[in-house]
Amino acid sequence: MREESAAPRNSRELAMRNQFFTPRYVVEFLTDNTLGRIWYEMTRGETRLKEQCRYLVRRPTEIFLEPGETAPELPEQEGLSQEELLRQPVYIPHRPLKDPRELRMLDPACGSMHFGLYAFDLYEVIYEEAWDRGLASLRADFPERDDLLGEIPRLIIEHNIHGIDIDTRAVQIAGLSLWLRAQRSWQQQRLPARHRPQIRRSNIVCAEPMPGDMAMLREFIASQFSPEEQPAFTFLLERVFDWMALAGEAGALLKIEEEIRVAVSEAKQLWKKRPQYEQGYLFAEITPKKPEQLELDLSGISDENFWGNVEDRIYSALQEYAEQMESSGYQRRLFAEDAARGFAFIDLSRKSYNLVLMNPPYGSPSEASKKYLPEQYPTNWIEIYLCFVQRMLKIVTDGYIGALTSRTWMYLAKFMSLRKKISNYSAQIIFIKSNKVLDRVFVKFFQNPTSFRLSTEHCFIRPK
Repeated sequence: MREESAAPRNSRELAMRNQFFTPRYVVEFLTDNTLGRIWYEMTRGETRLKEQCRYLVRRPTEIFLEPGETAPELPEQEGLSQEELLRQPVYIPHRPLKDPRELRMLDPACGSMHFGLYAFDLYEVIYEEAWDRGLASLRADFPERDDLLGEIPRLIIEHNIHGIDIDTRAVQIAGLSLWLRAQRSWQQQRLPARHRPQIRRSNIVCAEPMPGDMAMLREFIASQFSPEEQPAFTFLLERVFDWMALAGEAGALLKIEEEIRVAVSEAKQLWKKRPQYEQGYLFAEITPKKPEQLELDLSGISDENFWGNVEDRIYSALQEYAEQMESSGYQRRLFAEDAARGFAFIDLSRKSYNLVLMNPPYGSPSEASKKYLPEQYPTNWIEIYLCFVQRMLKIVTDGYIGALTSRTWMYLAKFMSLRKKISNYSAQIIFIKSNKVLDRVFVKFFQNPTSFRLSTEHCFIRPK
């Protein structure tokens, strides 16, 4: 052990210290109560998953609400025993049936994709049941059931399972593991190799900087944009290029989509404040410029509509740049249509997800990321797993987060702000004790997040 700080010095040390094997029962428990729970609610309990998912938490008195229906006010439950609480009715808000291709899952620290391999089993059932229930969008593309069955493994890899890691080796293993899992499904269907659909892309990516250097980026900008637009795109794309240098250290914690949004907003504000030149200046070229104009000359942009689609143009430019850089070197894609390295991480970061499953890193962040994380996660950066929880709360849309975490956030005073954030999401906590699943809403936790204590390491966080 070295005598200086025990914090990992770089992403490699961080990855090595956090290569933990997630126990199978934890994987099943968290996946059953996220992906399994979503489909259970969409089908109003009429699904094979309620038997297949052995850890799926259900109450004997669940009542599924109709569209637009609200739950009645529950009577006071203070002082009730555990058995009496379990007999109380549980009203489940209406969740409309969704095309399975839109049920996106993310593991932001995926390793070898243990969560994704089990989620693959559940997705197979979900696709079959969606077709059997007559989902119009699915039947339009697959009129015959057998046509869908042969395509399900490809659809799951191309549309559903997403993963990010800072370790290139882990990403390669994860991608290969999913490909082998797809082959197993086709083998069980007795589908000959020559008739198996081609998997064109996956969504397992390595968090890494953009390829090339700043000189290559500027050369690309000069070849792609008009002289009037070049100053703006130079400013914006160089900002993204700089932020992406942290991707290998911060991983999924890098809020690259927010950084792009902020950079566009700053550039637009500078454009609005640009000097208005008047006719009559004999030597206009020597007129003193304001400080912001010295930093960024946007005088060539005359139409405010330019800012309406500039974010989309940034993403398109980054994709094209990454592909150009990749085409001139060694091809590292597992599948033909995988996004190019560097941009692949940006592409996943800008999406929203229905569920997140993760066993995030623990301990202190790497030294290289300590300049960024305190600014973005001011109260939680000292414990990196808490940064992942905070980040995922914003990425999930109308869904669930299943996380294997330490217990420290539940009672230490310094993590009070995170407890309040979770309570604002109407979080339900489900935990495992002696391999038995207990289900309870901890009302006291939401009433006083600073004093309530819960001794558990396996939590299920359920945002609105």
